Amino acid sequence: MVSLFEVIRKLEEIAPPSLAHKSDIIGLQIGTCFPSRQKDIEVKKIMVTLDPTYDAMVEAVHKKVNLIITHHPLFSTPTSRIVDTYLEILRIALRYKINIYVVHTNWDAVEGGISDTLAEILELNVVDTLPASYGTDNIPLGRICMVKRKLNLSVFLQIVMHKLNVNCVHYVGKLDEEVKCVAVVGGRGVNEELLMRAKEKGVDTYVTGTFLHREALLAKNLGIKLVGATHYATESVGMRRLSYILQLELPEVEVHYYDPGPPWSEYHR
Repeated sequence: MVSLFEVIRKLEEIAPPSLAHKSDIIGLQIGTCFPSRQKDIEVKKIMVTLDPTYDAMVEAVHKKVNLIITHHPLFSTPTSRIVDTYLEILRIALRYKINIYVVHTNWDAVEGGISDTLAEILELNVVDTLPASYGTDNIPLGRICMVKRKLNLSVFLQIVMHKLNVNCVHYVGKLDEEVKCVAVVGGRGVNEELLMRAKEKGVDTYVTGTFLHREALLAKNLGIKLVGATHYATESVGMRRLSYILQLELPEVEVHYYDPGPPWSEYHR
């Protein structure tokens, strides 16, 4: 028997909570917080996914899963009101005794996590980390990499779209400019501070999931080529890797990866 307590200890080894910024919501979000009770809960099936959506919960029930591991929490901030969408998810979790555990910035930052997975998939050589500050915290959120061969932004964008299986990307920069030193941070992994730090470390190209208008303007002013390859695509690859790791680390437990696809559709004129 593998208990919920043992799975949580394993997850904390894989993605140490100390690597998450202090205000981040990680760990067991739905389930008993008492270790003595966790030791009595057997985990036979685990599902790994990006978001604890209603569809993910239904899939968990169908596969008789009693632990879901997600990257994004069900509640990202303290809440005083539960609307219908969340209520249905909670009803399923409580009725079928499904626990939800969150690995967020700790899984982004840890060696072998989302940032390293993204660099590996894009065939980049990691040479350094890109730290992010959260108050007094400093965590190695992103990775700084070198390309393996000479290429320009146009070719690099084609590589990103092919490797991450996306049909389009947003970018800042000129297509004929050379790409040499690349920062990678999944999800909403860019802000003004990170762009300035990337510039200080010699980064000329920055790959993330999504970016804002003001970040695009700053990247342009700094001479950094900025690539947005969607929040979903840049993070789901790391969650899939986590499912593989858990299969190896917990051979007695059946591990499933649930991929719902991106939560949007594309319209091309």
